[in-house]
Amino acid sequence: MADSFYTLGIAKFLINDMGLLPETQYITDGVSRDYHAGIEAEFKNFIDGITAKVVFTNDGGAVQEDIRRLKFRGRPLILGSAWEKVLAEEINGYQLSVAMPVSDRLVLNRAYVGYGGALRLVEDIYSLVLADFQ
Repeated sequence: MADSFYTLGIAKFLINDMGLLPETQYITDGVSRDYHAGIEAEFKNFIDGITAKVVFTNDGGAVQEDIRRLKFRGRPLILGSAWEKVLAEEINGYQLSVAMPVSDRLVLNRAYVGYGGALRLVEDIYSLVLADFQ
């Protein structure tokens, strides 16, 4: 759950390069309807014909209710903001704040842009998973 550019970039990396399977992608930055079709087309352009459902909304509460209704095969990974931390606990998922507000961890110099950012994202995601085994 983030803005359209960040969501698409992260999704492409996690799907095309890391082999993760997407569920619904929530775009929360109030994109004009004129651009919805183009953005949705990009979310249908992953490797091996993998696609992702896209929902455009500014209503974080509606997004959380939608996520609560989903059935997951395993523990879901929620990439959003600190507002999704309680939701992730409710559904036994992993949560990483990649969008504002990021009030659940200290961020001084951290971005998920470029090669270094991709490595940092993988570190952050797998640190969440590995923390379960401690």
